Amino acid sequence: MFKRISIRCVSRWLSLSLLFPLASGAQQAQLPDTSRVPFMPAGLGRAAWTWTGGSANTDWVTRVLVTKDGSIVAVGFVNRIDGGTVPPEWDAVAMRFSPDGKLLWNRRFGGPGLDAFWDVKETTGGGLVFTGFTASRGAGSHDAWLVLADASGTTQSEHRYGGPGDDRGTALVPAANGDLIIVGETEGDSSRGRDVFVVRVDSTGNERWRRAIGGAGVDRGFFASPVTGGVVIAGVTGAVSSYDILTLKIDDRGEVVWRQVAGAEGNDANHGLNILPDGRIMVAGYSQSWGASVNDIVALTYRQDGELLRHEMIGTPGDDRAMSTVTDSSGGTWFTGYTRTSSSSSWNIMMARLRPDGSFEPWLGSFGTAHDDNAYTIAAASNGDLIIGGYSSAPGGVGSRPDLMVMRLDPRQIERKSDGVVVRRIK
Repeated sequence: MFKRISIRCVSRWLSLSLLFPLASGAQQAQLPDTSRVPFMPAGLGRAAWTWTGGSANTDWVTRVLVTKDGSIVAVGFVNRIDGGTVPPEWDAVAMRFSPDGKLLWNRRFGGPGLDAFWDVKETTGGGLVFTGFTASRGAGSHDAWLVLADASGTTQSEHRYGGPGDDRGTALVPAANGDLIIVGETEGDSSRGRDVFVVRVDSTGNERWRRAIGGAGVDRGFFASPVTGGVVIAGVTGAVSSYDILTLKIDDRGEVVWRQVAGAEGNDANHGLNILPDGRIMVAGYSQSWGASVNDIVALTYRQDGELLRHEMIGTPGDDRAMSTVTDSSGGTWFTGYTRTSSSSSWNIMMARLRPDGSFEPWLGSFGTAHDDNAYTIAAASNGDLIIGGYSSAPGGVGSRPDLMVMRLDPRQIERKSDGVVVRRIK
């Protein structure tokens, strides 16, 4: 079941059944017909459109991309319902929407194991490149995965990178010469925990080199962006249950140029990376440190040489978590994620904005249904609209499990609340 919903259609139940066609080499599977009510976020005012869909189990959009022609590509994973749910069985999914929210096509990729896409980029020729991980084929429990596709999502080639352990791709950086740089994490030598995993390949997926970057604990790469002289990677470092925000720069050979760690008494997680118009590096996430009530949103602004310029926090007495960021044409940065008050058991979508100087505007926005709604990724359209992806648990389906969710909204419509919001400058 999939549906595209106009926020103006408040009085109707909408249900549309649709099966994902499968990419070449994927296991045959079908999504059952299910029913959902429209996703009607209170506190937003209006949205241009919202689309939800998925299986009867947990489904998630992990990354959205606005392409050169203004259409929107969303990737993530959906559950297969042909073999039980413990452990989960995922197929990677990719979808393309027109600017006004019409679903143009969708594809599933994978096999009998756990498969997911975590990032997508558009090639200079209009094709698409996906990265993530697969447990269906390869050398280890998971391998980092690269799928090269045309503009319609049809697979042209696929490649796997890894060893006998757990290797995953979570971010993709196109290089100036047409190469692709996959960033993620690797189990590698299990005695060392996990390392940041970096693989550079040519435009057809042939590996040039790979690096494992880390120490004796856990080091994971979540986001990556190109900068002068290399790539900046943001993630976490520490242990499985105790971690700090990691930011590092590598050169074109994969060697570490500088490394910065930000953390204090609690857990501190990275969930965003943007290169600002003047070249500064902005790293975002959420933190239990520096006076946070539960979790507060954190923004760290660095110079290109790794010097920390500014450290800001924003939050409420509740639990506020930033999961993704995008910088707009004015140099400000939009944050999205999820939030809930101390008296609520449900998550709502959260919005915040960082000024170009690295300071937070003193408000937070939240919207959603009476059920769990989570924004995990954000992108900006050329007209200033924001594209959000994640999941919605709006009523319906088996056990009200989360569905894929993609939304387009005008940020001027966000209801901005300052009551109880505290901004703190740490540096």
